Amino acid sequence: MVQMQANCVHQHYLNNDVHKLILQNATSDAVDEALVHLKRVIDKHLSKNGADTTLRLFIDARAGVPPLQYFFTALRKLYATYDQLPTIRAVYVYEDSVVLSLLQMFFNALRMNASRRFIKNGTDVEALEWVLSDDSV
Repeated sequence: MVQMQANCVHQHYLNNDVHKLILQNATSDAVDEALVHLKRVIDKHLSKNGADTTLRLFIDARAGVPPLQYFFTALRKLYATYDQLPTIRAVYVYEDSVVLSLLQMFFNALRMNASRRFIKNGTDVEALEWVLSDDSV
């Protein structure tokens, strides 16, 4: 299933229940659209599976990394609307090298039950293999 907006595309791989968000550009509009999709994904996941089942996300930022401060603020606001989030296993594929250390520091500060991997210049296959595995690294 594919849900498109101008700045972000959401694909749900039904065979393995991975949600892929593809940022089409490096703008705050892409962040806003991605978070609209993410809220729908989290809400549906919680109502269907509860917080005990892992939510698997594939974030594709190869078209550009959005403004990080805006992204951090908007994501914190979204997460704050939930009493409990599911365990999240997310892989981020990007081409900009600055994002790796900044995003890792940000997510570590959130103190949520999540596994994350950042793959510079990665492929879809590599990202999906990791997000579907049980590796903690």
